[in-house]
Amino acid sequence: MSPIPLLSMLLLFRIIINFVVFLSCWSYWLKSKNDQVYGVVIILGIGGSTLLVTALTMTADLIADNVVCN
Repeated sequence: MSPIPLLSMLLLFRIIINFVVFLSCWSYWLKSKNDQVYGVVIILGIGGSTLLVTALTMTADLIADNVVCN
């Protein structure tokens, strides 16, 4: 495996983490009865899903062919 896809995956992971942290801070300062909450929740869901898929992909790349079968 070449290092380019791994670096791009790490970059994507870092961008999404920064985005989720920004949205979490934004949601902290929202008023209780504000329609912006819906947008924040939807985008946080997308960010969380992207982080999960990226983490699973990175784990699968680390395992690669290091599997022992009986």
